[in-house]
Amino acid sequence: MAPTKDSFAESFHHLHPGPSSRVRQLLEAMAVEYASGAPQSQQMLKSLALALAQMAVRQLRAERTKEGGDPDIVDRMVSRIRARLGNITLEGIADEFGYHPNYVSSLIRKKTGKTFREQQIDARMAAANMLLERSELSVQAVSQLVGYASTSSFYKEYRHRFGAAPRQRA
Repeated sequence: MAPTKDSFAESFHHLHPGPSSRVRQLLEAMAVEYASGAPQSQQMLKSLALALAQMAVRQLRAERTKEGGDPDIVDRMVSRIRARLGNITLEGIADEFGYHPNYVSSLIRKKTGKTFREQQIDARMAAANMLLERSELSVQAVSQLVGYASTSSFYKEYRHRFGAAPRQRA
C-alpha cells in the first residue's frame, strides 16, 4: 500500500515523522498508554490525541506558509470585516480562521498595507458614507449601524476621515 500515492491522498494531510520527531514520540506514548490499560488511560489518550492534532495543524500551517499559504485568505478576512462592521474583532477573525490574532494582524498588514483596525475603520466609514448619502437615517442611527457605540466617536472619526461633519458631506 502506498497511501501518499493513492488517488485520495490529496484529500488528506500526511505526517512524516522522523525517528526522533515529537510526533513519533507522541504516537509511541499513546501506544504505551493504550497497552497499559490503566484506569486513567482514556483521559490520558484524549490529551495525547489533542496534542497530536495540534502538531498536525502546526505542520500543515508551516507547509502552507512555505508554499505561500492560501492566497485568498486575507481577502476573505477583509470581506468578513466589511460584512460585520461593528460585530467583528481581531480575536474573532483569528478564531474563525484558526490562527493566532498576532498572525492575522501581520497577514492583513502585509497584504493590504493597513492594520486590522484601519481596515475596520475604512469599512465602517464607507458604509456610513453610503448610508448618509442614500438614506434619511439620522447620524446617530448610522453611527450605531456601522458599529460605533458613541455618536461622538463616530463624528470625530468621520470628520478626521472626510474633513467635514457627516451631514455636511452627504
